[in-house]
Amino acid sequence: MDKITHEIRLNNWKKIVEECNNRPNGTTVKEWLATNGIKEKTYYYWLRRVRRAAYERLLAPGVSAG
Repeated sequence: MDKITHEIRLNNWKKIVEECNNRPNGTTVKEWLATNGIKEKTYYYWLRRVRRAAYERLLAPGVSAG
């Protein structure tokens, strides 16, 4: 996968993770994923990738953490 494709997919999944985090109260992650047609395994794979990318950006030289 080239870098541009990876960035596009990462940004798409970042939006999905944010939507899941903002799901209605009382709705579990599993319920939200089923409603939105997202496989649990796929979601958690991309959640790890999104978190790793955010962490790497925090550690990048010249980036302020706070």
